[in-house]
Amino acid sequence: MSKMSREKGKRGEREVVTMLKDLLGDGYVFKRNLLDQCHDGGMDILGLPHWAIEVKNYKEATPSLINGWWAQTVDEAKKASRHPVLFWKQSRRPWVVVVSGNHLISMGSGWEDDYQYTISMSPEMFCSLVREEIVVEKSKSDRWQDLLAEPL
Repeated sequence: MSKMSREKGKRGEREVVTMLKDLLGDGYVFKRNLLDQCHDGGMDILGLPHWAIEVKNYKEATPSLINGWWAQTVDEAKKASRHPVLFWKQSRRPWVVVVSGNHLISMGSGWEDDYQYTISMSPEMFCSLVREEIVVEKSKSDRWQDLLAEPL
């Protein structure tokens, strides 16, 4: 990988960190994963619980490249027991976020790894879904606390 390619990748990771901070607010500490990175991959961004974030910033994004990026994202997410999320960007185009369709629509097992069963969205939509999940998790947690506090 050339120095220019590595620099472009670093710029992309910094952009995603800034974007996530802007869209999700101060409740998170996002940072590039500098310690656990290796040439074979690794989660690119740390700080979003339950998600393994992979970032790709390329001049041209072909379907076969995106498919390979998704496979890498799923592999890294499995290693970390997290949900895969891929942020990718083609030069002079907006960011695209890819998540497993199985995360949003229960399709059973075996579907979550295949790129053809993913959902692509804007970063704003992804962050809206993350915020919604947090609200749902918190309300479930609060409801359980309420139930535990009720006399039998």
